[in-house]
Amino acid sequence: MVLTKLLLAHFIGDFLLQPNSWVKEKEKLKTGSIRFYLHILIHGVLVFLLLWNLTPWLLAIFIMVSHGTVDFIKLYAQKEDNKSSWFLIDQLLHIVTIVLVWFLVFKPRLNFTGWYENSTFWVYAVAILFITIVSGILMWEVMSKWSKSLNGS
Repeated sequence: MVLTKLLLAHFIGDFLLQPNSWVKEKEKLKTGSIRFYLHILIHGVLVFLLLWNLTPWLLAIFIMVSHGTVDFIKLYAQKEDNKSSWFLIDQLLHIVTIVLVWFLVFKPRLNFTGWYENSTFWVYAVAILFITIVSGILMWEVMSKWSKSLNGS
């Protein structure tokens, strides 16, 4: 459950609590933007809030620092023509870092036997597939009627 909370903290910090104006300011001013540092701080605070425990303070600090490092690299490496690629790389690095930190700090015992009999696994598999792939295709099909009329096709 800790890993789920850490991922939720990341998604809230990167998508819910980071307005587009912050992103644009960070892209323009890079580390000269106060929003860059506020964004990193928000990630640490979210870890504390969602875990509701001050004991893993080092975990929150490490997630803040690693998040800032990844964002720093992205800000200076991305150009106008590769923004999409850097967005995906950025998110992948954040998630991999969170999983690695979780694994190193909490040392979970992973049990890969019997997963195919676990109903929760199948519910999550269906939900993830629907939310990520199926809903995107559905929206594409629903919206294509209007986008074709806008393009004059």
